[in-house]
Amino acid sequence: MSQTDSYCILPAKVYEYSSEEWEKILQIGVIHNFDQDRLKVSMKSGIPDNLRKEIWLFLTRSRLAAAPNVYLRLLSEPDDSVMSRIQRDLHRTFPSMKELNLQSLCNILIAYSQFDMEVGYCQGMGFVAGVLLLVIEEEELVFWSLVYIMYDKNWRAVYLNNTPKLNQLLTELESNIKQGLPKVYKRMCKEGVQMVMLSQYFITILAYKVKNRFAVRVMDMFLCIGEQVIIKSLYTMLRLKQEKILKLKNEYLFRYLIETLVSECYDEYHTTTLFAD
Repeated sequence: MSQTDSYCILPAKVYEYSSEEWEKILQIGVIHNFDQDRLKVSMKSGIPDNLRKEIWLFLTRSRLAAAPNVYLRLLSEPDDSVMSRIQRDLHRTFPSMKELNLQSLCNILIAYSQFDMEVGYCQGMGFVAGVLLLVIEEEELVFWSLVYIMYDKNWRAVYLNNTPKLNQLLTELESNIKQGLPKVYKRMCKEGVQMVMLSQYFITILAYKVKNRFAVRVMDMFLCIGEQVIIKSLYTMLRLKQEKILKLKNEYLFRYLIETLVSECYDEYHTTTLFAD
């Protein structure tokens, strides 16, 4: 071992925020004071359940953004055809979810479709708004949190015509798989699995066919690091399940990737493993 090696300085361990520290941060209310490394570690490790609502509202600036009467005005101008589509999709997507107030969720999506006329309403939005509603519970604040995700995180570009951002994200995931998991990539190509088949995981922010708890934990990370949590988590899941994937063929592989992969990984691994860099 060289003298240089013997004096190698290890990076300092980054600790998550304690409940007491979170309470102080929320009380002060200045988001620029965050240590980004500690924020990331905190979201990955898990934030206090009793503070999650206020932490999400703090990160999305929803209380500050909530302009008086805007939400109610948007709700007073519904498009009947859009409202029918939303109601049909919600009853099909959340047929038995007792935790969600479907009327509130419908209102939020109607309001957003009026707020952002270019995007309007698209399938998948219900999952995103639904996860926000599970935690925040208050309709108007959920709406402004959704606006933050769509604009500040540029998630509206996922739903725009020609889906420019979705195509970019799928291309990035494909490149990562091709470079890091060549056997998985070859199997997917051989069996005709196209990346577009994984679109639902992006348009729903990994809330498609998963347990509520996992969808909430993904949203924790999404509010912190954005789209990379989806790309990195899917890549990690494919790596963890590589041996199984290489044995599957045809529709069994399609169904596994689309319906089972995420929920199975959540049941078998700790979320810190799934959120690994």
